[in-house]
Amino acid sequence: MPRSKSSPLLARFAAVLVRRRTWLLAAAIAIFAWASVSSQQVEFDRSLENMFAADDPVLPPFRRLKRTFHAGDVVLAAYADDNLFTAEGLDRARALAAKLEAVEGIELVVGPHSSFLGPAILLPKNPWSQRLIDTFAGFTHSRDGRTAALICVLAENADHTATVEAIRGIIDEAPSGVLAGEPVMIVDGFRYLERDGTRLGWISTTLLALVIVGCFRSLRWVVVPLAVVVWTRVVTEAVLVALGLRMSIVSSMLGAIVTVVAVAAVMHVIVRFRMARARGRSASASLRETIVLLAAPVFWACLTDAMGFASLLVSDVAPVRDFGLMTATGAMIVLAALVLLTPGLALFGKWDADPQRTWGESHLDEGLTWSLRLVERHPRWIAALAAVTIGGLSLGALNLSVETDFTRNFRRDSEIAESYAFIESRLGGAGVWDIVLPAPAKLDAAYLERVRRLQARLRDPEQFDGYNGSKAPTAVLSLVDVLDGVTNDRLRSAPRPLHDFVLGNGLRALRGGSTMVRAFYSEDPDAAGRHYYRIMLRAPERLDAAEKNALIGRVGGICDEEEMLAPAGDKALSFTAGEVTGYYVLLARLIDSILDDQWRMFAIAAGSIGLAIAIAFRSLRIAFAAMAPNLLPILVALGIWGWLGLKVNIGTAMIAAVSTGLSVDSSIHYLTEFRRRLRGGENVAAALRAAHQGAGRAMTFATFALVVGFAALVRSEFVPTIYFGSLVALALLGGLFGNLLLLPLVLRWLFRDGADSGR
Repeated sequence: MPRSKSSPLLARFAAVLVRRRTWLLAAAIAIFAWASVSSQQVEFDRSLENMFAADDPVLPPFRRLKRTFHAGDVVLAAYADDNLFTAEGLDRARALAAKLEAVEGIELVVGPHSSFLGPAILLPKNPWSQRLIDTFAGFTHSRDGRTAALICVLAENADHTATVEAIRGIIDEAPSGVLAGEPVMIVDGFRYLERDGTRLGWISTTLLALVIVGCFRSLRWVVVPLAVVVWTRVVTEAVLVALGLRMSIVSSMLGAIVTVVAVAAVMHVIVRFRMARARGRSASASLRETIVLLAAPVFWACLTDAMGFASLLVSDVAPVRDFGLMTATGAMIVLAALVLLTPGLALFGKWDADPQRTWGESHLDEGLTWSLRLVERHPRWIAALAAVTIGGLSLGALNLSVETDFTRNFRRDSEIAESYAFIESRLGGAGVWDIVLPAPAKLDAAYLERVRRLQARLRDPEQFDGYNGSKAPTAVLSLVDVLDGVTNDRLRSAPRPLHDFVLGNGLRALRGGSTMVRAFYSEDPDAAGRHYYRIMLRAPERLDAAEKNALIGRVGGICDEEEMLAPAGDKALSFTAGEVTGYYVLLARLIDSILDDQWRMFAIAAGSIGLAIAIAFRSLRIAFAAMAPNLLPILVALGIWGWLGLKVNIGTAMIAAVSTGLSVDSSIHYLTEFRRRLRGGENVAAALRAAHQGAGRAMTFATFALVVGFAALVRSEFVPTIYFGSLVALALLGGLFGNLLLLPLVLRWLFRDGADSGR
């Protein structure tokens, strides 16, 4: 760390940067030109499966479901039709389905028109008509027959974005036409993120610029931080392309995090440069002095940021690991941006060269002086008040719960949220999931009777009483329902040989005419001889975490109780009871998957950053002084979230580990100035005053600018973005409070005049 007398090495480094500033700026422009082209090739990972650890137990059943039953991603296109079960109504459904089947990327469309009975389903005396209508109620149509649902099965390798947009264009022509399904939520989520990246990016940048120009009354010193931010973001994306990394919903916050690191660093440069100019030094001499004094703290601040972000690399979830690598890379690229851009832009030309004091900055002077005087005069009261406040607010973290309803990631008035509300109210639930059962190589009466018994329990509301408020699935469907719908009731009571003979012939007939049997009963292509039976379920998507998990758990419990076992002689099966799976289950488990490593990552981030600070300052006491005021505000931010009753979603699941590095930056600058003053012979009180007026001023400006900039995120259409911006703003404000009140309080206790000033 810098001593009271500048290091000759740092002095030479500063001289080289100032002398070669034109060449450095030219190099920055050349790199930016390359990065601007390369960054356009950034790819996005839209796979929900990749959001889970490779060994997560929810994945094997889900993959078995997809490969065995060719269960591709499904989009549900629903619309209102008061006369659905009329010749004209089914013709409308058939015509709409034909348009959808022509869309590239759709393999199959199933709807109320798909019955093998054809027009005969409308005959009032047909004994099978009402049975089939009742059987598929909740899946292809509503129970009152006034809403149609066209189930669009997407091709596995299709571009879901183009396919979903094409489906939306078609269904919008239908009365009250809406879309739902996991692919729709993912596509719309990325669409909102990309729109936010453009629209909110400009709004946020404009707000930052206005705050900075208000703080320093200099257009040049608005250009410097914005140039550093833009250059870093574009070059970071280009590096991601070179490393073969893909963006995901998790990594959508990359730009915001890079902005925090860059703006915080540049603010300290501006304040230090202004202080040197106020003493009458030339611009070039002031910049050299600034580089000498800030080179070490800026380096260690960016390094600790990178180390905090790198803690995400221990996650078992691939997109979280990638996000950790992305943000760590971005933090170090900020260093390159500062070296290449700042000297050339700061000294370019004679116009508007100096940052000025802002209007009313004397009030900030008084506020900084007052806060330090408060610590000096009432340390015990400050400590007690801080302990009570932090303790009380932090307890709110115990109230945090996970958001399992993915539709709540969108505003209530958004198109996707309104679509799900329509389907939930008309069809009984938008959540589609499945039970996969081991089955014999040949279905027989005994096996199907056990399926009927299981399904009867799944439909019985009393089976779900007392299970944390969960209710029975709103619809249950499998092959046995189809068979019961097209056969005579007396067949079930017929002698078993006759029953099995008719059943076998019926299945062969269905196989020859449709994909119905394969969708419910099939052989695993990866395991010859293993057959599985599928039960489709529908349930409300918009349940809270406790209700949804209770429902999923109870359905699994009923399956276990029924012991749907494969034939006793088949010992090769990997499970003996039904497996509950599907996108409904995956989405319920999604945030838990990300949160599994949260506190481990937080501990690693805190430990590695503390170690880095101890090495940088060669003092464990300094490391403790830096970490204590910065870890507590993170807990406070999470506690406030809990007390407000807000839930943890994708935007907030990693906030503890991510914020650790961001919040400690200002402490490093504060401690550097404090230590430098001590080594220069000043006492603790004088060193604290100097650090407060210098580093404290810069961190105040930076926090104010960033909080105002992040205010733009509240206009996002994607709720995780709003939550992320709000929590980061809370963490930054908590960090400012910690650094201006708790940090000097801790330093007064750890240091006495002359103690540890020279080591």
